[in-house]
Amino acid sequence: MKETGYEIYRNLGLQNLRLLVGWQPDTGKLGPNLIDYLNNELNTEQYAEIEPEGFAYLGGVHIENNVVQFPETIFKVSEKNKLLILKSNLPRYEHHTFLNLILDVAERAGEITEIYTFGGIASLISHTYTRSISTVANQLRFKEQLTSYGLETDMNYESAPEQRPSISSFLSWNAKRRNISAVNLWILIPFYLATLADPQAIKRTLSFLNQRFNLDLDFTNIDKEINNQEMKLTILREQKPVINRYLSMLERGIMLNDDESNELSEEIVNYLTMN
Repeated sequence: MKETGYEIYRNLGLQNLRLLVGWQPDTGKLGPNLIDYLNNELNTEQYAEIEPEGFAYLGGVHIENNVVQFPETIFKVSEKNKLLILKSNLPRYEHHTFLNLILDVAERAGEITEIYTFGGIASLISHTYTRSISTVANQLRFKEQLTSYGLETDMNYESAPEQRPSISSFLSWNAKRRNISAVNLWILIPFYLATLADPQAIKRTLSFLNQRFNLDLDFTNIDKEINNQEMKLTILREQKPVINRYLSMLERGIMLNDDESNELSEEIVNYLTMN
């Protein structure tokens, strides 16, 4: 069914649907990798797509791994699990219109009762540090429901006066106006993995979703990615004592200065990219 600005490929009419949203780009590639993993594990089917015209910058082409990356906003659905899963590029223009269109398309699928957005936050932690998830909910009742999942539900944050709130915050506000419970989940990412991928952060988030929605996810592939990355970083520490010293400082809670942080990031990014 073709509509102005979007296309719906299947009629659903489901009740108690939960909308999961991953944005790209994202710190540690958390959002897009998380959504891809869920779509693969749950064998989702395409539900709808929002056209990029009017929202995305179309004056250039982004290339990643020798593949042209076009802006996209694609909804997929797992009817069995009552999950509507959205992977979307961040809008460049008309943010308010774009977010309301997301909610309009989602509500065409049925009754949306909860919305979960995901985002990585670069942090001065080591990759050996257990990833934590902080939450910002739009309703106190919803926040209280999440306290039993090991999440940090008392996050206090205020954007700087010159800084716009995140796109997830805007979506949460718009959802509240429609009386839809929404929560933004922010996952800590080691700063030196910010431009790469952080499979540990992805697994930490998947574990929450697995528990929340009884998804019976198979973590075999993500465990392999985690072990592979940890093995490479262990080899790098053995090869370069200065990198081992920087990582050991982070593990002991000792802050690095700017030069040390930059050197650590450059060495790790170069090594993981080439190996």
